[in-house]
Amino acid sequence: MMMLLSVLTMSGTVTYFGICIAYLPIYCRDYCASNTLQIVTLLLCMSITMPLGEIVGGLLSDLFGYKKVYFAVSVVAIISVIPIFMVLTCGSSDVLIIYGSMIFYAFMIGISLAIMMRYLTEIFPVEVRYSCVAISLNVAFAIFAGLSPVVMATLMPLFEVTLLPAYIMAMAFIVQVVALVLIERKIKR
Repeated sequence: MMMLLSVLTMSGTVTYFGICIAYLPIYCRDYCASNTLQIVTLLLCMSITMPLGEIVGGLLSDLFGYKKVYFAVSVVAIISVIPIFMVLTCGSSDVLIIYGSMIFYAFMIGISLAIMMRYLTEIFPVEVRYSCVAISLNVAFAIFAGLSPVVMATLMPLFEVTLLPAYIMAMAFIVQVVALVLIERKIKR
């Protein structure tokens, strides 16, 4: 049960990689008014920002406690993903707003990544800790990050809802928050 919950605690964070890294170029080409140079520049900025978020995530977790920060970042990700994708798809001519919103989201994911590893190492018994973390991480990436571009490529033409990636990411982060709450309850018993 704990292994399943640990996989689900990473659902939102790793879905980001499937949608915002793997599927974003196709999404921007088809549903936004972006050219290839803008997409590549956006991905580069997001890739540079994420490690900075990891550093800040480590600092925040030392200051406020990693559980509080992990939960808060997950909730902020739920609240902010739909407005960020609305900015991306609205055809805004202000590139700074588009880049700023996507860089903010990459920063939040970086914070989540930094805290996720520490969180996972503390929920498993010492004897099997790193094996469980490795299995959880790889299964989460295979399921959520690996399948999300395929799901997006299949569902987007069917439903033609431009905010579908945002809805999927919000649902993944909701699953992440629910799993965090369930793990906390299980640990307290």
